[in-house]
Amino acid sequence: MLESNGYILLDRTEHMELVPFVRTYINKRTRFSNLYMLSNLLIFGSVRYLLVSHLKLEPSR
Repeated sequence: MLESNGYILLDRTEHMELVPFVRTYINKRTRFSNLYMLSNLLIFGSVRYLLVSHLKLEPSR
């Protein structure tokens, strides 16, 4: 398919060869992954704070 569009196939990777590569880099801490985690923590923390502070439940009797 790619060869018909003028591309040259240099190497082919099977799924089982790709899994260890992805596992190595998926949890690697970078500046952007840390920023992503911090932004999620701020968003979900803010939502939790707003829900808890505004939904004061009365004790059941």
